Amino acid sequence: MREFLASKVEYRVVADSVSEILWIRELLHSLGIDGTHATMLLSDSLSAIQLADYLVFHERTKRVGNDCHFIRDEIIQGTIATKHVSTKTHLVDILTLALGKKEFNVFLLKLGVYNLHTLS
Repeated sequence: MREFLASKVEYRVVADSVSEILWIRELLHSLGIDGTHATMLLSDSLSAIQLADYLVFHERTKRVGNDCHFIRDEIIQGTIATKHVSTKTHLVDILTLALGKKEFNVFLLKLGVYNLHTLS
C-alpha cells in the first residue's frame, strides 16, 4: 500500500508538471514563440511514466484516472513527451537533496556552473 501511495504522489507531481508546461507553452505562444516539438518531461518515477505512456489501469489506479487521461491526451497530441531518468543523473536533485561534495560538483558541471577562481 505504501508503494501505491508513493506512486500516486509521484503521478500527481507529473500531472502538475504537465499543467505548468502547458501554461508556459501558452505564455510563449502569446509572445510569438511557437514550439513545434513536444516538451520533454523528465521524471525519475518509472511507475508514473509507465502509467502516463501506456495507460495501464487496475483497481488501485482508478482514483488517478482524471490525471491519467489529462496527461495521456497531451502525449497523444504531441504536446508532451515523457522520459525516465535515473535518480543518479536527475539534475533537480541538486536543488532538492543533500548531496556529497563529489555529486554536488558533478551536478554543477552539468548545469554549466564553474568556479571562476579555478578557470585559467
